[in-house]
Amino acid sequence: MTTQLKEKLISEANKLIVEAKNELSRPEEDVVTYTVCEKAYTAVRKLLMHYLEEKTIDLPGEHTFNQLVSLCQKHNPALRKIDFEPMLEFRDKEDIWADMSIANIYVGIAEKTKKLVQ
Repeated sequence: MTTQLKEKLISEANKLIVEAKNELSRPEEDVVTYTVCEKAYTAVRKLLMHYLEEKTIDLPGEHTFNQLVSLCQKHNPALRKIDFEPMLEFRDKEDIWADMSIANIYVGIAEKTKKLVQ
């Protein structure tokens, strides 16, 4: 992967985190929690993929989020301190499941991941 593509992953991840945080800053009744969770989840995926690319660690073409997390934790033990469990069963947006506390947890996971892989 080229440096330009790696930088794009980081840039996109950072943008998604900002967007998720901006959504959370709205009045609670206006927050679309699924959108917050989706943006934070996608940001974490991009950050972890960037980490693997930066370290030239091969990632299987077809992989689950769980496999991505496990591979990154194997090579970066500091990532084991982050509890990715809430993201391991990311659900369909049609499911009404995400409340403000879950949305905040997702953003927290994204911010912690960013600190450890950038």
